[in-house]
Amino acid sequence: MMKNSFTNEPNVESFYDRIIKVYNVSFKFNRYSHSLERYLSDNLPLHRQNPRILDAGCGPGLLTEALLKATNLQSNITGIDLSVKSIEAAKKAIGKKGRFEAQVQFAQANILNLPFHDESFDLVVTSGALEYVSLRSGLEEIARVLVPGGHLIYFPLKPSLGGYLLAISFRMQMYLPDEVIASLSSNFEILSHHNFTAWEPIGWSKSAILSRKL
Repeated sequence: MMKNSFTNEPNVESFYDRIIKVYNVSFKFNRYSHSLERYLSDNLPLHRQNPRILDAGCGPGLLTEALLKATNLQSNITGIDLSVKSIEAAKKAIGKKGRFEAQVQFAQANILNLPFHDESFDLVVTSGALEYVSLRSGLEEIARVLVPGGHLIYFPLKPSLGGYLLAISFRMQMYLPDEVIASLSSNFEILSHHNFTAWEPIGWSKSAILSRKL
């Protein structure tokens, strides 16, 4: 694991409150959203109408919007984040889409202490949040709020030049692949591990792991 000293949640909140405008603009123009939408459209493991989805660490709503598009609006999504300004940006982004607004709600929350009952969600999707906490503890809390057999899609940083640059820029921890797999295996069955192509900006820094709660 690549260590840093930036794992105190209040510091994470204030950091993202400060950088949200730059963060939001950069991810709008680097085609991350296109890759996310395509991956989710091909891999969402949903077997019920109006599935309950948690976007754990929603940031400015990029992944939230991709989920809405991939489910053709037939879903109920909750986005949580530590940063109030990130949530405000996400609400604004979703609000501009009009038809999306009824399907989404947002809340300020800590991924280590989710304000939801056990078995509240059919699917949890997370990117850029578990890298600020104990991976095993974060995954245990995610497993708690998933129904039996519910799914997790996790976009971890991968050990590449892009991954290390992202970790340094956003003061994240870098969990190595063996550690990610070992931590997931405590509560989940890993179904697939997708590597984005070298032509996709997201492929420089992240991969996608689909797993199912044991």
